[in-house]
Amino acid sequence: MTIFGRVAMLPLLALVLVLAACDAAISQGTYDQIQKGMTLGEVESILGGKGEEQANAGMSIGAGGTVGSTVASKTKTYVWRAAGRKEISVTFDEDMKVKDKNSAGI
Repeated sequence: MTIFGRVAMLPLLALVLVLAACDAAISQGTYDQIQKGMTLGEVESILGGKGEEQANAGMSIGAGGTVGSTVASKTKTYVWRAAGRKEISVTFDEDMKVKDKNSAGI
């Protein structure tokens, strides 16, 4: 293989390593480390980076049973995903402390 060929393979190798690291961070072990009251930074440290913020909103229901406009939620949910449909989602309260967590595929 030529020098050019080897250099061209470096970004591909880096991508493979990053994906492998993300996949390893989404596990039962890391899920178990996340505890209520932790900050977003602490969770990011456990899971190896930033999660994807999900939209949180709800509907208001009036006294007559009518559905009103969407109301903003005081919580924020972030999701960390890995290959094979593995994911960990963490909901933070208004003080950005862990309120709840869920997992799928791990």
